[in-house]
Amino acid sequence: MESTSVIDFLTAPVASDSEVITGLLNVLAASLDARMLQIVEPDGTRTSTWVADDCEGISDDQQAGLDAALEQWWSSRAAGSAGVLAQQSVDEHAVFIAAIGSGRRAPGLLVVLKQHSQPDDADRARISTIAQALMWRARDADLDVVRRRHLDDLVVEVATSLMAVSASTVDDALMDVVRRVAEFFGVDTAFIRRNDHVALASVLVTEWPQRAVVPDPDPLGVVPFDSPDPIFGALQYLKEPIVVRPDPTQDDYQARVREASGIAEVSLATVPMVDGLTTVGVLGFIKFGDREWFPEEVNALKAIAALLTQVDGRIGAEMTLQFSAFHDELTGLPNRRSFIERLDECMRVGPVALMFVDMDRLKSMNDTFGHVAGDELIRTVGRTMASVLEGQFVARLAGDEFVAIITGFESHDEVMDSCRELVHALAAPVTVSGHLVSRSASLGVSFSRPVTLSSSDLMQEADGALLEAKATGGNAVVLFDESTRAKMEWRAELELHLREAIRENQLRLYYQPEFDLRTGEVLAVEALVRWAHPVHGLLMPDSFIDIIEETNLAPELGRWVINEALRQAAAWRLAVPGLELGIRVNISPAQMISHETVGIIERGLAQYGIPGDWLCLEVTERSMVQDIGRVLLIAEQLRGLGVTLAIDDFGTGYSSYAQLKSLPVDILKIDRSFVTNLGNDDRDRAIVESVVNLARSFEMELVAEGVELPMNAQVLLELGCYRAQGYLLARPLPADKVENVLRAGPLNLLELGINPV
Repeated sequence: MESTSVIDFLTAPVASDSEVITGLLNVLAASLDARMLQIVEPDGTRTSTWVADDCEGISDDQQAGLDAALEQWWSSRAAGSAGVLAQQSVDEHAVFIAAIGSGRRAPGLLVVLKQHSQPDDADRARISTIAQALMWRARDADLDVVRRRHLDDLVVEVATSLMAVSASTVDDALMDVVRRVAEFFGVDTAFIRRNDHVALASVLVTEWPQRAVVPDPDPLGVVPFDSPDPIFGALQYLKEPIVVRPDPTQDDYQARVREASGIAEVSLATVPMVDGLTTVGVLGFIKFGDREWFPEEVNALKAIAALLTQVDGRIGAEMTLQFSAFHDELTGLPNRRSFIERLDECMRVGPVALMFVDMDRLKSMNDTFGHVAGDELIRTVGRTMASVLEGQFVARLAGDEFVAIITGFESHDEVMDSCRELVHALAAPVTVSGHLVSRSASLGVSFSRPVTLSSSDLMQEADGALLEAKATGGNAVVLFDESTRAKMEWRAELELHLREAIRENQLRLYYQPEFDLRTGEVLAVEALVRWAHPVHGLLMPDSFIDIIEETNLAPELGRWVINEALRQAAAWRLAVPGLELGIRVNISPAQMISHETVGIIERGLAQYGIPGDWLCLEVTERSMVQDIGRVLLIAEQLRGLGVTLAIDDFGTGYSSYAQLKSLPVDILKIDRSFVTNLGNDDRDRAIVESVVNLARSFEMELVAEGVELPMNAQVLLELGCYRAQGYLLARPLPADKVENVLRAGPLNLLELGINPV
């Protein structure tokens, strides 16, 4: 029977795969006068065998010979040989072996054993044609039990290998996949490219085998989508596979490959990796020279590309979560968690300098321009730190708090120079939301020391140095030293006992009188907190007010101060008949927007019988503008009780005139920094004069703080500011001494060097 009859048989309808194989073996045996026929898988498994009726089987020696022939065929195939291998060395039998399919790893082999036959070209051609006919039948009828099963197995193997892939192992896994698939199809190179839709380019991610010599720049590394090469130009939106075989119309692509690899011409199969409507990359295979890609092979590659797309999405989500876990969302810098891990690592390796950085008065900018502008400034600060400290670890802890881990330095002076350079750079004006703004920064730095110092200790030291830098007024660099340590220990001790001090009545109120500079009469008193510490004596508020705010004790302290001031006012009212007196109480920003404050005051006024207009709450400009809606609501409720509001330390730059116009303020208190040099500094005089005119325009009372010299008072009188307090007039006094002042009547202003006329 001729090979054409075999082809006719293979193209006829059949009921099943097994019928195809059985019929094929019978036809081949008759056509070739064969003694034995086998179909062999690449792993050596015999899937079908036919033996002539008069043949009892094959001996062990014959089987060993067959195995040797198969091994020789595989070696020949791997070396690039093609066609049918014939060998007459198995017990006077000729062995013919042909591939069912193409590629180095053909999905099956046809083995023919003939007795007493010299191999000839006619047998070779017949067997080769029969093997190809079997492949065609399998492809066209979708009944290739050998080839299709191996393609399915390949896809399953790839899916199994990708199941456990994580972000840390994905690179090795992708390399393993492209290697495995490339070897299966017998191609020379394989690759994965990803689409960068921001840079509008195709980026090489993985290639196998890796090129021994890669040009610089690599023409295959990053290829723009608008490249003249139509193959790369198609990758941006590719949705269906592309198969390219050597062809004059592909000269641009062949030239690019030739430039990168030195190969004259190639055939290519490129399969897109598509996520939804977006092409995220491609999976590609290259054969040096020509290669035909059959539809079932391309379908298998599409399935593998889909698996890779799923892995890409899963790894992308994992990396996003991992990035979020270790990075700050606003700046993209490492976060606190990442910082702590890195600090421990760095301290195990060598010397470390730790910088803590905090922007000065950022809250006021948020209040003025809004939080969007504040966020923009935070991002700018992060970029500036990363730029100035290039190569070092920079992280954002929270709010406007940043840290930097400095390693690899040769001297402490080198680090301190970097600190000063950073503070200078952070103070440079930047444009935020259309406004040119500048904010200085405070920086604390500490150096690690051998053996004893832990990362926690180093952080406490740098933070302590930062607090000292801010205490100096900001825009400063402070190096942690023993004096800083002493201040930290003092602060820690106060913090430990402060709550106890409030509960056990260790706090005291002192009162600084406010006078009329024209008559010397006492108009009001300002309540000022002191701490009667059982060990350290009477402590000024500068020692512990910051601690109170940081430990959220301000509301508790505020309740105590309001009640104590009202109680004392009631006592003075009984002791001094006809007394009319203003009681000024400082409250925190949190109290200014709390409805609880209104209730505390209402109950206190009723309990002690104090008229509401005696009480004036002093708040900072920052407190008034931080939440203007709630401030207006609380202020309206306070006015219903007769309570007035004063802006303390006015002129320090937190509020604008437009905001001041809308605020329910009754009194402005000029900050002492503008008063203490009145009479010597014309600029201070100009500032105070403008505030006087402002208060007059808004029909507000005006009080000057910090009057320490007669000339201060004299200039105030000249400018039209008639109410003042300061050491020249009276220092803060305990309640019993204030009572003496109230009983004594007006001050003798002339004796103090003040001429009210």
